[in-house]
Amino acid sequence: MLLSKHQEIQDKLRAELLSMKTAERSKCAYMRNVVKETSRLLPVAPLGTARRIGRDITCKNNIGSIIIPKDSIMYVPTMLLHRNPSVFDRPKEFLPERWENATEEMRASVMPFSFGQVRIDQG
Repeated sequence: MLLSKHQEIQDKLRAELLSMKTAERSKCAYMRNVVKETSRLLPVAPLGTARRIGRDITCKNNIGSIIIPKDSIMYVPTMLLHRNPSVFDRPKEFLPERWENATEEMRASVMPFSFGQVRIDQG
């Protein structure tokens, strides 16, 4: 869907793939960037999941800090992580090139398939 709306990106990807031998196309760096960026903008689990916190977590904010106590149920929508403007420049735009020099913070902020298995005990 995103490639159909961004002809220049589609053209660049097609040119790169056609310039490669068929057996090598799975190693195309630009294709990987397109897939990462597509997963960032259109994640499989956009709403995220709930988690039980395994330890106390201290969060600092502009007026001090708060403690989220162990065993609290937390929920972070995946879309907030993926479109965080403090992590991603122009967060709403489809820019596969952003992954050419991705920071560790960028890589850690993208979780298109959520966080794995959810396990909340009903105690």
